[in-house]
Amino acid sequence: MAKKRVSRGSVIINKQEKLKAVFNEMRKDISEENFKNKFKEMFPEAWDRIIKKYNEYEKITKPNKSHPMPEPETYLSNLYKTNIEKYKSS
Repeated sequence: MAKKRVSRGSVIINKQEKLKAVFNEMRKDISEENFKNKFKEMFPEAWDRIIKKYNEYEKITKPNKSHPMPEPETYLSNLYKTNIEKYKSS
């Protein structure tokens, strides 16, 4: 029986360019909630891909086990938290 795997590739294609575009669009109004809403508005295909990847992990993970990908909303929160200082100063 073959081992089930998640499809290959990045969760978000061209992630840094997309993050830069969102932060540049927001300028001063950079709250976490606004970031998540603006990201979903500007890049609906990337948001759909995040959800798709998460669902793939959920599907192949055995009950009561965890997988490496956080929930989609948490994924965006993590992107915000890890990149806010980088783009705030630029």
